[in-house]
Amino acid sequence: MSLALSPLDLTALSVFAVAWLAYEPLLKAAARGKGAINTDMTVIRLAWMKNMAGRENRFMDGQLFGHVLNSASFFASSNLILIAGAAGVLFGGESTFRSASSLVVITTSTRLLFEFQIALVLVALARGLLDFIWAIRQMNYCIAVVGAAPDTEDQAFKDAYGEAAARLLNPSISAFNAGV
Repeated sequence: MSLALSPLDLTALSVFAVAWLAYEPLLKAAARGKGAINTDMTVIRLAWMKNMAGRENRFMDGQLFGHVLNSASFFASSNLILIAGAAGVLFGGESTFRSASSLVVITTSTRLLFEFQIALVLVALARGLLDFIWAIRQMNYCIAVVGAAPDTEDQAFKDAYGEAAARLLNPSISAFNAGV
């Protein structure tokens, strides 16, 4: 069985590859200008972490981190369910292919092409899951930083601690965004 791709299939594969490979670099290039939300958010997160380092009561900071961590966990678990579903379709055999081919909205020429399409979706979902897992791990580090923030009157130390916390927080949020 060969994987003969029609011109339309090749076009769809090319669009998918370009979108997947070029999306993040294009976002980063656009963020170098003013007004990009991701660039603005790094500034806001820096201010948040500096304020956190100066607060006596950090309960709200912990609550905000808990919310972000729950969001990442929800996306990761949802992604895992989608991976299980796609893997079930991929390894479902001939009966799954026949069932999917009988649908009006799905037109697939061969079983091999169908399996290739599902495998491509599975790879994209797996990449997203890995990003979510990495984001969750980094967010757990951020929670430790909030919990370990010392109570001091030294403003220079508070600013330095806030900057260090923001340098830890920003990549975790970037990993979460990459997963999404």
